[in-house]
Amino acid sequence: YYLEDSFEKITLYSNKISKASYKKLADDKYKVTITVESSKEYFDGLGKLLKTSEKPNLLDIGIFDNDIKNSNGMTIKSPLFIKKIWVKPGESTFTFTTDKLPVKAGIDPYNKMIDRIPDDNLISVEEETD
Repeated sequence: YYLEDSFEKITLYSNKISKASYKKLADDKYKVTITVESSKEYFDGLGKLLKTSEKPNLLDIGIFDNDIKNSNGMTIKSPLFIKKIWVKPGESTFTFTTDKLPVKAGIDPYNKMIDRIPDDNLISVEEETD
């Protein structure tokens, strides 16, 4: 489906992470819970909405440490965890475990998909409060 959506159709995504939190575990690992929203729409050549997809999409979900700078001074994301996951349309919640303190989390964090608002794909991870 990826080739068809990327090259044969006009496809726009609306991926967003709305919440990201962590809880330190007894074994010095971190339980990270994220809530994301996702949708995919198809348009004609004039920008008219043709349909909204009801199928899940294979999207990157990532949890990151602080950004680092490479030898050229370019800022690079430092992933603790990144995995392609089938994400259904609408809101979904996922839980992962990391070995290090999570700083940021996101859906499609490298903006591989054509997203209406790519700036809402990555947010800071907050500590859970009891």
